[in-house]
Amino acid sequence: MKIDVSIEGVAPGLLMNRFAESSAEQPNVEETAYKNQEGKLYQPAEHILRAMTIAASSFRVEGRRRANYAKSFGSGLVVIEPPEIVHKNQSWVVDTRPVKTKGKKRTARHRVCLPNWGLDFTILAGDGVSSDVVKSVLEYAGSHVGIGDFRPQRKGPFGRFKVTKFDVAQ
Repeated sequence: MKIDVSIEGVAPGLLMNRFAESSAEQPNVEETAYKNQEGKLYQPAEHILRAMTIAASSFRVEGRRRANYAKSFGSGLVVIEPPEIVHKNQSWVVDTRPVKTKGKKRTARHRVCLPNWGLDFTILAGDGVSSDVVKSVLEYAGSHVGIGDFRPQRKGPFGRFKVTKFDVAQ
């Protein structure tokens, strides 16, 4: 089944590409964001799918004692397209806050912050998952898991969203 989806941020979103190369001690913040070939900010589809997979562990499969939907979402039954979801609003500001690095050392991190953000994408779901379950999982992911840096799953306030469009097309 094919589902056209729109989400809008209810909290600002922090974008940071952990794999961006930067040689300066204080890098150009824009270089650390996810940008496509045209230079537009985007959210990797993996972020949304991962949030949904984590959220799906809170939803039990009816008729199966301890089974939940996490395996269904993580095993390829649910796919999100396109792989690079371009943000509707490209305006951003710099967010600077202290973070703890792996060595437990505090340092300032500068990230792209999208105060108003929204995404349009398509979810392709296999036969093992109903559209009602997909919608419930996506809504739960938006309020309890989030996407991007310093999201609720990581004890932060950023990256929460609400579902504004959910159109199922067979």
